Amino acid sequence: MVDRTPCTAGSPASIPNPHLCIDIQAFSNASSTVGIGICIQGQWWAWMLQPNWNADGHNIRWAEAVGFKLLAHTLLLLTQPHTTLLVHGDNQGVIEAWQHGHSRNKHVNRIFKCLIPDLLHGNCHIVTVKYIPSRGNPADPISRGNFPSHTLLLPTCPIPSNLTPFLHDPLKGPATAPIHHI
Repeated sequence: MVDRTPCTAGSPASIPNPHLCIDIQAFSNASSTVGIGICIQGQWWAWMLQPNWNADGHNIRWAEAVGFKLLAHTLLLLTQPHTTLLVHGDNQGVIEAWQHGHSRNKHVNRIFKCLIPDLLHGNCHIVTVKYIPSRGNPADPISRGNFPSHTLLLPTCPIPSNLTPFLHDPLKGPATAPIHHI
C-alpha cells in the first residue's frame, strides 16, 4: 500500500545523510587471566584485570565489553566528530549485543548504557563487524600481556571511575591490589 499522506510545509521530513564508515583497523580483546588490550593502526594500550574482577557475576563477556568501551573511548580521543567507525572484536556475544542494542548479560548492558551517551556526546558512531578469530586479532597478544614496543603506545586513555575497582594500568605503577604477573 502506498502512503498518500500529504506533506505540509510545517512538518518537513529529515533525510539523513549517508555515513562513510571508516575501517581504521581498531581492535579490542580481553583475556580472563591477564587483562584487556586494544590496538589501533598498530598502536596499542593495555589494562590489567584486578584480582576478583569476576566477582558479582562479571565474566569474560563483561571484560570483552569493557575492552570495547575502552577502545571506543580511545577512538573518541583520536577521531573527528561525526565519524562512523568500523571496529573489530573476537567475542561474538559482545558484537551481537552491540548490533542488537542489548545483551542477556546485565553487566554488558551496563557497560553499553554508559558508553552510548559518550558516543552521542562525541558525535561518533561505532559499527562492529562480524567475529574475527583471536589468532587474527592484533589485540589478543596484548590482552595476554605480550606487549609490543613502548614506542607504539597510544595516548593514555584514563580508566573510567566506575571501572577502577576492576582494572589497573600496568604502565602506571603498582596496582592497588596484587596483579597477575605478565
